Amino acid sequence: MSFVAAAIIGSSIVGGVVSNNAAKRQSRAIRDAEDTKAEAFRFSKPYIKETYEGGQAALADVLNRGAYGGQTYAVPDPFQLSGNIYAGNVGRNVGQGALDAALASQDYASNFGDLYGRAMGDDRMAIAQQYAIDNANPLVNAAMRDDFRNLTENTLRNTAMGAQGTGNTNASTKAVADAIANRGFQDRLTDTTARIQDNLIDRSIAQ
Repeated sequence: MSFVAAAIIGSSIVGGVVSNNAAKRQSRAIRDAEDTKAEAFRFSKPYIKETYEGGQAALADVLNRGAYGGQTYAVPDPFQLSGNIYAGNVGRNVGQGALDAALASQDYASNFGDLYGRAMGDDRMAIAQQYAIDNANPLVNAAMRDDFRNLTENTLRNTAMGAQGTGNTNASTKAVADAIANRGFQDRLTDTTARIQDNLIDRSIAQ
């Protein structure tokens, strides 16, 4: 065997030994890493086992006992019972009275609603003025009856009789006297009408 061949064979043997040692070290390192990761599980394994076994026992006990068939509601408190009885008696005794009162007040409520709506939406002054115009005439006629009687039965009659006695029936003097008398009457009529209408406006607004 030549030196070269012996060197090649020696190198192969050395390389094989080195590779084998490296493989062993790598395998041991992997095993050590796996052991380290499994250490926590090995530590917890007894407790996990105990938990599973206890849970299985508890489940079996619940299944054996079945669903709860006892009372599920608390007994009413005596004060609750007495309060309900009192409320029921009150409702039975005063219910009809409350209904009667509600029915009796319907017209009042409707009238109040109408008044409120009119007060909020209507022109109260315009309504009052129209009320005064519609109702003033009878009152004005009553207030002016003496003035009208005095004008027609006294003033105009005396003027006519005086003109007839002097033969001046168609004279301008009589016409002027009649006009002055009528103007005075119309002034009093206007003042009286304004006063009565003003009173009627106040009355309408007050209502």
